Amino acid sequence: MKMKIQYLKPEVLVETAEKNMQTHLQTWLSKWFFYRKKLYSIELVYLPYYVFSYTLESNSLRGEIQGFVGVETYEKQAAILPAGQETFEADSTTLPLLPVGEEINAKHAYDLVYEEAFRKEKKRSSIKLQVNSPFLLYVPYYVGYLKGKETDILAADGLSGNLQYDIKDAILKAFLKESQLVKQG
Repeated sequence: MKMKIQYLKPEVLVETAEKNMQTHLQTWLSKWFFYRKKLYSIELVYLPYYVFSYTLESNSLRGEIQGFVGVETYEKQAAILPAGQETFEADSTTLPLLPVGEEINAKHAYDLVYEEAFRKEKKRSSIKLQVNSPFLLYVPYYVGYLKGKETDILAADGLSGNLQYDIKDAILKAFLKESQLVKQG
């Protein structure tokens, strides 16, 4: 039986992500940093995030706020997700899903939301935050493969098309885990 998974659909075309990568590679800093690397291939992959819904209240907010925080499973980077973001369901075999890294616990998500939401809050005792059980969500990224003296990658968010430099290590770790799973296979 095929497992159903939750995912976000890419909102930009691969051509947009490719254009953003090519533009980036043409800057003088990139030419120096990437030393004449050329984009030779691009693919869409889905990186797993544990998504926690949360409810928070504080004196400064004047009411309750509900939202979602997603934590990717390799580098544990967080993203606050819009409450109205539409998710979709598919068979796990129909999408290029990367394997899950580590399970993320609710305490980690709580700490992330608390820190993000209340950096400027002076009276932290007025904060009430509840983080609920997570669900697994796959987020789209375009991965561009660069070739030169060395092989490298660039990643673009599949929702905005913007380059995401900080997600590179997570994607590389996911590729490594996928390779290990295939070898065990």
